Amino acid sequence: MTPERKALLEILGGIQCSLCGYDDYRALEIDHIFGNGQEMPLAKKPIMNYYLENPDIACEELQVLCANCHKIKTLNNQERTGRGNKTSINPHDIYI
Repeated sequence: MTPERKALLEILGGIQCSLCGYDDYRALEIDHIFGNGQEMPLAKKPIMNYYLENPDIACEELQVLCANCHKIKTLNNQERTGRGNKTSINPHDIYI
C-alpha cells in the first residue's frame, strides 16, 4: 500500500470497510459516496493528492468499502462503471 493511499484511508476513518468493518487492506476500495466518480473532472493534480490536500472534501465525498460492499452498492444504486455505462443487474441475482 502506498503512503498516499494509507493516509487517505486514515482520513476516511481507518483501514476498514465503513459498512461491514472488514479490515484486510488488500480488499478495501475508496468509493465515491454519491456514485459520481466517473463524472468528476480531471484535476491538474492526481485525484489522490487533491483529496489528501482537502480532507474535509474527502470525508464528504468518499468512503472506504470492502470489495463486496462496493460491488453491492454499485449494483443496488445502478451506478456507472468504469466503462461509462450503467451497471446491468441480473434479475436472477438475490440481494439480501
